[in-house]
Amino acid sequence: MEQVYVDLNGPAKYQAAAEWMEARARERGLKLTADEVKGLVEAALRQLKDSFGAEWSNAAGRR
Repeated sequence: MEQVYVDLNGPAKYQAAAEWMEARARERGLKLTADEVKGLVEAALRQLKDSFGAEWSNAAGRR
């Protein structure tokens, strides 16, 4: 999402990610609530930050 929605920030970027995730889930026959989507987005972000640690911080600081 970070690379695709470079013109969006904060809530707008989250909303785009949530809509994308919901659409992909629907394509596979899954219906997700807004809370489930939020939890999945937050869990994915936490995993990325934990996995990439300093690299994540350095990349975020360059923006």
